[in-house]
Amino acid sequence: LLSKSQEMELRESGTVVTQIDKDIPRTFGDHNTRISTTEGQEALRRVLMAHAKHNPDIGYCQSLNNIAGILLCVPQMQEHQAFTVFSSLVSLFRDWYQPGMNGLRRDMLVLEKLIASSFSGLARYAEEMGLPLGLILSRYMMPLFVEWIPADALFRVYDGMCFFLWHEGRNAFGVVVGVIMVMIRATLSSLMSSCLLYTSPSPRDS
Repeated sequence: LLSKSQEMELRESGTVVTQIDKDIPRTFGDHNTRISTTEGQEALRRVLMAHAKHNPDIGYCQSLNNIAGILLCVPQMQEHQAFTVFSSLVSLFRDWYQPGMNGLRRDMLVLEKLIASSFSGLARYAEEMGLPLGLILSRYMMPLFVEWIPADALFRVYDGMCFFLWHEGRNAFGVVVGVIMVMIRATLSSLMSSCLLYTSPSPRDS
């Protein structure tokens, strides 16, 4: 992924490699995965360093480790394949990860407006409680839903995102919007079911 000279140049830059080295042990640290092994952590380091070298406008940003890490956990996926898919996914949302994160801020505002339109009660409650919806949503968006939705569903989402690489002019952000909306509906439905169960009279009360 990187030649020895390229790796040396990146290490001499200092900051990027230091941050990568800090985040690697934190990646799926509580799970027994390939990334929890020495071999897996070295593979993750190589993928992240290669991406930082080839994309200096991004370098490295926290949460990229989770995206690369989940791809390296796919059975039979080779390191260079994981790097290719990782780079493709990040390229779809590159202004989320660039310094200043202007793209992320823009898309957070768009999502906030969509939620206010589709889930007005939730939006009002968040505003009354002083909950920054955009900031909360960014926790799902930055790692592209890694550790927030099951792996089989996650890879279907990634398939949908990569579809847009072949259809210029269309925006993969639409996939993100769809996933967020489904997650909100599922959460509200679960909360409603719990409330109904809690408020239903027990057999002893009848």
